Amino acid sequence: MNCELDTFRSNTGTLEERIQRATGLNGTGDLIAQMKSREQNRATDLLLESPCNERCVACFFQEAGGPGSIRLTTEVVNDIRTTAGILGAPDKTMFTLYPKEITTAMPLLPVFSERAVTRTLTNGKRLGEPGVIETLKNAGIRDLMVTVPGNAASYALYTQEKEQTYDRLLNNIGSAIRSGLTVSTFYPVFRPNIDDVLETTLRLQELGVREIKFIRVIPAGAARNLSDDIFTDNDSTLQFLSNVNEARKQAGNTMELTLFGGSFGPNFFAKSIYRYLAGASDRWPGSQYYCPMVNGQFIGIAFGTGKGYPCFKALAFPELISGEYKNGKLTREPVTLTDKNLENGLRGQCAKDNCDYQPLCMGGCRITAFAFAKRRGEPDPLYAGQDVCITRLLEENQ
Repeated sequence: MNCELDTFRSNTGTLEERIQRATGLNGTGDLIAQMKSREQNRATDLLLESPCNERCVACFFQEAGGPGSIRLTTEVVNDIRTTAGILGAPDKTMFTLYPKEITTAMPLLPVFSERAVTRTLTNGKRLGEPGVIETLKNAGIRDLMVTVPGNAASYALYTQEKEQTYDRLLNNIGSAIRSGLTVSTFYPVFRPNIDDVLETTLRLQELGVREIKFIRVIPAGAARNLSDDIFTDNDSTLQFLSNVNEARKQAGNTMELTLFGGSFGPNFFAKSIYRYLAGASDRWPGSQYYCPMVNGQFIGIAFGTGKGYPCFKALAFPELISGEYKNGKLTREPVTLTDKNLENGLRGQCAKDNCDYQPLCMGGCRITAFAFAKRRGEPDPLYAGQDVCITRLLEENQ
C-alpha cells in the first residue's frame, strides 16, 4: 500500500539521534536512567455512572456487575463530594472526575466548581437546549471534549442515533464555540469511519474546533459485542494514518490532529514520546512508562461499586480489578504488571528479542493488547504483544 505518512515522521535518524534531538540526552541509556529516576506519580479518576442519553456501540463505561447508572439524588451527590475530597487529597498527583455524560448530570456541577474542574466530556446532544451551555459556563467549565465519530452515517452507526441528528450535533458544537467555550473532539476510530477523516476534519475546522483526538475502538466495554471486521487491523490502520496525514496538511496549523491514549501504539519517529518519557512533558498522567498500567500508576474508581481498575477501559474486565474504595479508604491490590515482569514476559512483536524499543515502551498500551488477546482466547493476555503498532508500520512503509 502506497501511503503518505510524512507528518508522522518528524524525528528521523538512528534511535540515539532521535532521543538526543528530542530531549538533549545522550541516547537510550541516559533516557532509561532518567525514566527510572523519576518519582512514581499516580493518577486517580473517579468514574461516575451518571445517566446517558446515547447508546454508543463502543462505550467503555460498562462495569461488569455495576449498576449501569446511578440516580443523582442530593445524598448521592454529597457522597460523591466526600469521595472526591478523599481521593483528590493534596498529596495525590492527579485527580479527575469523569461522569459518563455531563449534560444529563447537572447536579454534579457544584462539585465540579468546588474542585475547579474546567474541562469535561460530552456527546454534545443537549448543548443546543436552552440554558445548557450557560449553566456549564456558570459552573466554571471552559473546555468541552465532544465525541464526533466521522460523518453522518458513521455517527449513526456509532451512537445508534438517526443520521438527521448529526447536523444538530455540529450546530451545537458551533453554538458552544460562539459562546466562548473551547471545543476539542474525540474521534473513535473503527473500520467504517477511517475514510471520513478528511471530511470530518474540514467541517470541524469551519466550526472553530481546535483539536481532534483519534482513539482506536478496541473490544472493551460495549465494543466486545462488535464483529471482528469492525476493528482496525494493520492495513486499515495504515489507510487511516494516511488519511490523517492528508487532513493535517489541509487543516494546516489551525488544528491539532493527534492519536490518543496509545491505542495505535507509540510513535518513536516523533519527538513527543521521548519528551514524555524524559519527564519534559506534562501529558497525562506523568507516569514513568508509556502506559500508566505499568507499575500501577493509575487507578480508576467506579463510584457505583467502589471497585478500582488499572485503566478507564478496564471496567468490563473484573479480573483486572486493582483496588477498592470503601468506607473512606482506598486499598490497592499488589501490582503484578511491573516493568521487570513485562521485560521478560511480553510476547509477539513486543517481546524484547523482537523490538528495539521495548525498554522504553514496555509493550505500549496494555489494555489494548489485553482486550484483543482476550478476544482471541490467548492465555495470560496482559503480556500479549500489540496487534497494531504505528512505529512498526512506519518502519515497514518507508
